[in-house]
Amino acid sequence: YFICVCMASKNRDQLSKEIYESREFAKKYYEASKKDLFHLYEDKPAMHKIIGDVKGKSVLCIGCGTGDECSFMKKKGAKEVIGTDISKSMIDIARKLHKNIEFHVMSAAKLDFESGKFDLVYADLVLHYLKDMGPAMKEAYRVLRPGGRFIFSNTHPIYDILVRKNKGPNMHSELFGYINRNGKYEVIGNYFKQGIKRGEWFKGYIVKSYTKTFSQLIMDSLNAGFVIKSILEPQPVKSLKKVNPERYKKLSKVPQAIIIELVKPRKCVL
Repeated sequence: YFICVCMASKNRDQLSKEIYESREFAKKYYEASKKDLFHLYEDKPAMHKIIGDVKGKSVLCIGCGTGDECSFMKKKGAKEVIGTDISKSMIDIARKLHKNIEFHVMSAAKLDFESGKFDLVYADLVLHYLKDMGPAMKEAYRVLRPGGRFIFSNTHPIYDILVRKNKGPNMHSELFGYINRNGKYEVIGNYFKQGIKRGEWFKGYIVKSYTKTFSQLIMDSLNAGFVIKSILEPQPVKSLKKVNPERYKKLSKVPQAIIIELVKPRKCVL
């Protein structure tokens, strides 16, 4: 059977939480997800490739939104799928779209599942809404079987720290680095300071997420007990070049996401 569970996290940014719970936002989000070039031509193809064969597996999806990833896992042959998302409005949409999937509310930092239940835990662009990823990482570790995998994507740390400059009606720049003028530095951005990234979605919705450094992503993973299996900095599939050459040019050269595949070690018996 297939179950999707809605995630509620105490340390998710409150404004973003309220936005995601908006019915109007949820509807616009669902409509946009069907045509967003980054998701269609870079993020999803890379995530689906690294997932591999899930036939007969038990899968937990964190941040299932309107349920598309739950449906994907089901079609791939997973024997059990449990997903997560914070927005009841998105869950309402998911229930209409996937009538054979059950939805519930549950905290990512306190999962109400027995230890060692799942073969795969999957979180696509979700953890950057958490100021502290540690509790969710540890819970993902706990509910995995030995040898199970936790695959998550996050906004790329370099993309996170780009600072918007020269904003105009037809152009803007997003920069990181410094300018040296006779020994005096103008520094653009601050990689080492965890900050809040703000972005306007659908004209009027300011969505906020937390920036992460590479060391934060890696050390939170290791501190939870995981072993790192692979790290992928995806580029768009070549078919995007025909659809939108300019977007292909940008995504091919500027990293927008990072995918980390973790494994819960098997216990050695001597």
